[in-house]
Amino acid sequence: MAPAAAVNFAILEWTGTADAPTSDVVNDWTNATFTAGNFFNSTTLTVRKVGTITPGAATLTDFRVSAVLGSSFNNLIVMIWTSGTAAQNSTLDFCAQLKKGFVAHPLDFRSFADDLWLSRRYFNKTYDPATALATVTNLGAQGGVATGTVAQRPFVTWNFNATMRAVPTVTYYSPVTGATGKMANLNTSLDVDANSYTVSMNGLTFYPSGTPSLGDAVFCQIAAAARL
Repeated sequence: MAPAAAVNFAILEWTGTADAPTSDVVNDWTNATFTAGNFFNSTTLTVRKVGTITPGAATLTDFRVSAVLGSSFNNLIVMIWTSGTAAQNSTLDFCAQLKKGFVAHPLDFRSFADDLWLSRRYFNKTYDPATALATVTNLGAQGGVATGTVAQRPFVTWNFNATMRAVPTVTYYSPVTGATGKMANLNTSLDVDANSYTVSMNGLTFYPSGTPSLGDAVFCQIAAAARL
């Protein structure tokens, strides 16, 4: 963090529906009592541990916190936040790990390849890892060609490289314009609507709207999200 300022951290138990925790666990940002019903929400939420540390300005500072967990939670939530209003353009940078055990373990690091593989349970895309969604590029795009004796729509299957946590929400992008919900006819450079035919935890089948001409190549970029 650029300026020296107090940083809070908390371990929370979510006792609501499994894998469907709320993203807003705060009841009152102005409340300095860090318990359920005060600073934190109280519905299907148990506060197990709260701590505070004040690192030096622009100084990386290690901290650890441990908590004894209950038996009725379905998910754990780790929250890190500044106690006061942060100055404009300041940043709060941290690397966090949550581990199971009876003693505090030192921080360790997975390789980028391992993290990328594990993340695919929650998110897959046809773009390269460093390429933003809606980028205009054909690299990695999925699609097919209208074939046969008459013009017909190609049905294209994209298999995920890892089984996802749940059936994902799918978004299509034109590789020609970057438009959302579109495929591109690479022969005409025109966008058409992209439609899901089947979507599962292992992959999806999709097709273009309308009827492309015989031999037309219709492609799109895809993002599949199954985040908590």
